[in-house]
Amino acid sequence: MLPSSSLERVSRIESFDTLSAGTDPMLKAVLYDLDDTLFAARSVPEEAARPLLTALREALEGSGELKAARIADIMDQLWDRPLDEIARLHGLSAEVLVRLGRLFAEFRLSCELKPYPDIQIIEQVPGLRLLVTTGFRRLQESKIECLGIAHYFDRIIVDALDEPERRGKQAIFRELLETYRLRPGEVVVLGDNPHSEIDAGNALGIPTVQILRGRKRAAASASFHVENLARFLRWLETRGMCPSSSPRSNGP
Repeated sequence: MLPSSSLERVSRIESFDTLSAGTDPMLKAVLYDLDDTLFAARSVPEEAARPLLTALREALEGSGELKAARIADIMDQLWDRPLDEIARLHGLSAEVLVRLGRLFAEFRLSCELKPYPDIQIIEQVPGLRLLVTTGFRRLQESKIECLGIAHYFDRIIVDALDEPERRGKQAIFRELLETYRLRPGEVVVLGDNPHSEIDAGNALGIPTVQILRGRKRAAASASFHVENLARFLRWLETRGMCPSSSPRSNGP
């Protein structure tokens, strides 16, 4: 969900002509991210988000900890980064973080959202479709409902920031490998955030593909980079992880 590298975007896109097919095992599952992977986080209508954004700004201004410019930066970053990451970046106190967290935890969207127009390509990708999204449970679940995309996935997991038993994406990914008896090489992580799903996949030896939507820049930590779901499917086919235009398998 955020750019973390000064690498030029075009320089990090894989050239499919240079890849050798047949070097990887067949694909059995893809671990998908949600925000800025399957829909543009900044596409949430202003009217729908205004109550939350107004309350967040008032909480930040009322804390007395931050200057106006820093508050403006935080408000802008709320579209692209998880709250816990923003708190670390700006050194927010525990008191302010708890106050902001409560506002997020109580909010849910009730508006029409649209996924990226290439969403249907997911149906052409074989194996299990596992959606793992980080955020506040009510908000993330309401996004999925508003997007109308739940039917694309075999399983949906919210890495909930507002729950004390939060495991984090790395632990969730590990549990999914164990549950479905998957080897890391049979799975691919697809997401945009190098400090979230990309780091989690790398730590477990799962191939990671960063999707570069909008203004995102490539992160050197990702194994590969694509611009959209069509390029992702082409990447899988070229590496021999799925046959061209193959029907979907049911996974293990």
